[in-house]
Amino acid sequence: GPLGHPPILAERVDANTALLKIGAASAVTVGSRYDFFGTVTSAVGGKPPLASGLVQDVQPDSATVQLTSAPATLPSILFALERSHAYGDLKLQIAIVGGTETQRAQLEAALAKLDYVKAVKQTAATYWLEVKDAEVQLSLADGSSLGYPAKLGTDLDDSLALQLARLAHAHALLALKNPKRTKSPITANIVLAKSEADSTVTSPAMRDGEARVALNQTYKVTLFNTE
Repeated sequence: GPLGHPPILAERVDANTALLKIGAASAVTVGSRYDFFGTVTSAVGGKPPLASGLVQDVQPDSATVQLTSAPATLPSILFALERSHAYGDLKLQIAIVGGTETQRAQLEAALAKLDYVKAVKQTAATYWLEVKDAEVQLSLADGSSLGYPAKLGTDLDDSLALQLARLAHAHALLALKNPKRTKSPITANIVLAKSEADSTVTSPAMRDGEARVALNQTYKVTLFNTE
């Protein structure tokens, strides 16, 4: 949720439009909803927003928001908080395997309630959910388990839903796209380095869906662009 997140600097363009001072490089997406406040204190203090709106257009370092509710006058300088995130094509791609046809259908229905996950075929998946003995286990491409088994039900187990939310958030941040080069996505990975002098890198240890980097451990973020 937005509480605890730092407010984002924005400015009023006109009575129906505001401009966020962050964009695609900060994982802003079209369709996400933002609330706008007159001061930082109001934004972090849970005060009612002056206006709210949906992101209509995203640039690398800014985003245009179409205001859906706003007073006749707004301050020229605003502070925004994201209220709902539209993942779009950045949804976590999950394949369901194992279990019975009924169990798989039940799990797919539960996943459909999450706006950050999309059930796909195995060939398009980034993670897999395996159904076995009325439990669900999240796994990686190499078949290794991630986290702990969760109970299968009409809704996802809270621990599994939180784990998927963290993974989706990380993937959305790392799946950077250049709006001017739509066919040339930027991909990013976090790797560990033995030292500044040794360029050998390894993948970080994972626990509960998150990379674990120890205190004073050297790490690198690799960026690759097809152009």
